[in-house]
Amino acid sequence: MADYYVSITMALPRDEVPERLAAFEDLSSIYRIGEALDTWSRRNWLIYAVELCSSHYGCPRLSYVSQLTALLAPAEANLVAQELGNLLKTIEQDPGSLSKLLQQDAWSDQELKDMLQVEASPWGPLVETDDGDELIYLVSFFVSLLALLKYASTQNLYVAFAQSTP
Repeated sequence: MADYYVSITMALPRDEVPERLAAFEDLSSIYRIGEALDTWSRRNWLIYAVELCSSHYGCPRLSYVSQLTALLAPAEANLVAQELGNLLKTIEQDPGSLSKLLQQDAWSDQELKDMLQVEASPWGPLVETDDGDELIYLVSFFVSLLALLKYASTQNLYVAFAQSTP
């Protein structure tokens, strides 16, 4: 049976940020459905794909997802949002480059472009897949993450991130 990993990203006022944010359980203990961007993927594919995109497209601020936990102050969340917005523009101009990078061609360039145009909720990927290891799930995650980061920036909120371990 495959190992599945979970990540949680939440926008929180400073007084709701856990005193200790060193493990997944520290954030999952305050997790509220509908108030967090939660993901899951087989063999941690989603995090791997984000790291690969971060490196390939020159988006070093996105590399926080390679940590077990991270806390972004409002100003840092705004910088990550700008970087992610630029990444999505790059992907929209050449969606085939993302397909090639991740060696997935099940989704057409137009389907990826359409996903980039959807009005996203900051509280969840727009699509569900069987294993959370498909290109369209990654794009959906990016779109929702950008919405969450923008929301956090406009509301002066911290962004807390945690991922599970096997």
